[in-house]
Amino acid sequence: MQSRIKNAFKSYLFDGLLLVALGVVMLIWPEDALRILCIGGGILLIVLGLIKCIVFFANKEDHSVPGLIIGIAEIALGIALIIKWDFFITAFQFITGIILIYGSGLMFIRAFALRREKGPIFAASIVFGILILVFAALILLNPLKFAAFITQLHAVALILEGLSMIIVMARAQEARAAAKAAIADAQAVDVEVIEEKSEE
Repeated sequence: MQSRIKNAFKSYLFDGLLLVALGVVMLIWPEDALRILCIGGGILLIVLGLIKCIVFFANKEDHSVPGLIIGIAEIALGIALIIKWDFFITAFQFITGIILIYGSGLMFIRAFALRREKGPIFAASIVFGILILVFAALILLNPLKFAAFITQLHAVALILEGLSMIIVMARAQEARAAAKAAIADAQAVDVEVIEEKSEE
């Protein structure tokens, strides 16, 4: 039981340290982290596509043509993701920016519909519409840099999570040590009481 608890403590501490290390790497080298993530995703797609193709040619009884097409598409997408990872990041950010502009337009339409009331909903629609529009402009002006910035935000979150795990483990270890000391003191008192009774 004790060894299992110790292993759980060590595993939890290791996870916390790993999250902090990963967060620091992503914070210092965000674009490299994005590139590695895309390459890893590309390799995964290639492996999945190859498995589908192997299954298609190995299974002589049931040839699933859609499965083969999906497998070939996954291989092609995986290769493209590895070779042109920055294009995919930029395209994703560009699509995000367009969606945000659409959302900002909806906010302004809502504000225009409520222009006569001049209430808090009208003001909130204007403010959020402007903020979303600014956010979209920042994304569209430099999508790759913005993706790196978002990666750094994720890195900070990972570091904070890892530190919280380490702090929790340190507190738990302190509480465990205090509990052990209290048990030892209680046992010592019991021994003293027994000795006193035996002397009487």
